[in-house]
Amino acid sequence: MRLALDTSTVWSSIALLDGVQVLAERDLVGVNPGEAVVDTIDTLVGEVGVPRAEIAGIDVGVGPGPYTSTRVGVAIARTLGFALDIEVVGVCSHDAVAAEVAAQDGIVGEEFIVATDARRSEIYWARYSPAGVRVWGPTVGKPATVAEQTATALWFGNGLDRHPAVVQDHELKVNEPTHPRARWISSVAAHVRNAGASVPTAQPGLADHESGVEVGVDAGQMLFAPYPLYLRRPDAVPAAHLRST
Repeated sequence: MRLALDTSTVWSSIALLDGVQVLAERDLVGVNPGEAVVDTIDTLVGEVGVPRAEIAGIDVGVGPGPYTSTRVGVAIARTLGFALDIEVVGVCSHDAVAAEVAAQDGIVGEEFIVATDARRSEIYWARYSPAGVRVWGPTVGKPATVAEQTATALWFGNGLDRHPAVVQDHELKVNEPTHPRARWISSVAAHVRNAGASVPTAQPGLADHESGVEVGVDAGQMLFAPYPLYLRRPDAVPAAHLRST
């Protein structure tokens, strides 16, 4: 049995799976993941009727997403992994949305975008083939700029919820699903593992305050070490007197 979870958007999604079979799952919206996710895991374990010790591995969405919510899910996964001495696998959260899209017959016959809200009037986004394979990103940018640069009209995710003018001006088609679901986090991880890929152990690079350089991710990387994907500098910055020491 594996545990899968994602807290990289305003939704939190948790599932227990036996192979591809979903044993129990919950999607939560508008709750503090730090307060709700662990209790939900215990509830699902109780529903399945097995102890936590039966969890053999954990698949966790590592974003990109807002700093706090993404970090909560990853921290829970890492803590449980350490306590149970089991593998923890990181998956790009956008890949889970793309996998769900590609699994639905007749929805896409063209490249599409998965975008989630990055705040600061920006979006986290990645571009996918009709089969749900990531061909660009994930990265971060202004929604209007992304719409102009990609010329891809079919979008999924909640990235444009705050930008109706961009949708109208560029004649974009925004569809469900709007958030990563845990069962698809696990599906992506299983598919890549079965193809022989190993899980990296190094933490992804972090954006740097001094240089202003933002972080990009190789579109070919499908599994990640269980650390959040922080694609830009955080809002908090060191005080001037600390930066000069």
